[in-house]
Amino acid sequence: MNNIRLNSITHDTDISKLESMVLNLDEISNFVPGLRMVNEGILTNRQLAESGFHGDTEDYFSNQGRKTGFMREFGINSRDKMYDGDDFVVGCVAHSFDNDRNVNDWMEKVFLKRFIDRIGELIGINQKLVDVKEMLSEHFFDHSLAVNLIEEGPEGEVSFTIIDFKIGTLLGVCFVGTKGTYSRMELCEQIGLALEQKMVTSLLG
Repeated sequence: MNNIRLNSITHDTDISKLESMVLNLDEISNFVPGLRMVNEGILTNRQLAESGFHGDTEDYFSNQGRKTGFMREFGINSRDKMYDGDDFVVGCVAHSFDNDRNVNDWMEKVFLKRFIDRIGELIGINQKLVDVKEMLSEHFFDHSLAVNLIEEGPEGEVSFTIIDFKIGTLLGVCFVGTKGTYSRMELCEQIGLALEQKMVTSLLG
């Protein structure tokens, strides 16, 4: 499928369609068993700003061409029993944008650059961003970017492997959070490719 057709069929994707694209618990359990749903719902620009870096605003994200998104997050039953190397959270998000150029700009200027520029700052309430490494992922249909983040908080160091990938005017995101300083690139790619396939199937259905 060429990019012109993708841009056409992804334009004006509504929130119900975004919801149908995101992986569910049964699908995630094929990759990381034993998790439960911990968060699900529409991800507005306001909510994105509230969970991001200090100074993020709803208007900032709106001005980047982002319209809305839908997310599901899956986690372990209790972090009290979390050991080094345990994968404690997995998440998937489908975002929609005004046009495909906004998606490319978001990946480079919002996703990647903001993380690199904000090393040493707080993410959310009590997590400090310690390190960011860009990683290579070449298995997706269109443009993709991946990073491995190290954060420090009350529970010690945790790492997040995150992949962004483009489908027309849509952005798919998947992430894996791990106790300690680890990369879960292979696992995250497997989840991301399953998400990509579901998004495309939903679009063509």
